Amino acid sequence: MSHSTTIASAERTHDGEPGLATALARLRATAEAAGIVIFDDLREPWPDDNVAVYVSGRGFAAFNPALNDDGQRADLIAFVIALMYSMAPRYRGPGHVDAPAGYLLITCERLPDPTAGPGRLARIMAEQCGRDAGSATFRIICPAADAA
Repeated sequence: MSHSTTIASAERTHDGEPGLATALARLRATAEAAGIVIFDDLREPWPDDNVAVYVSGRGFAAFNPALNDDGQRADLIAFVIALMYSMAPRYRGPGHVDAPAGYLLITCERLPDPTAGPGRLARIMAEQCGRDAGSATFRIICPAADAA
């Protein structure tokens, strides 16, 4: 998908908030430029509706189809970008997550704005793209690798 295709596909909004499509489009394009593939409405079994994003260790993030708040979706994309940047193994570079099970789950639960780390970077990116949510930090679930 090209940069312009990413922006065009992100122009839809679920809740119709003015300026939201632009912020969402900018964050989607930023993710694409960073080598992160964003999948919308992946029809896989989700643990529950509280899990918003499945983040693969291989550079993609899939959104739960139950998530229809584009403001939260934009903030989650910013958080995914920041996580993939900060958790990437040095030998692989950004776009990969080094997690025990090979993936992370990000919940819908928004956390207070931190003063440093990936949450802070996510808020700054979201603000630069037109969002003003106060915090773009969400609870992470890091499953353990299967003991086999």
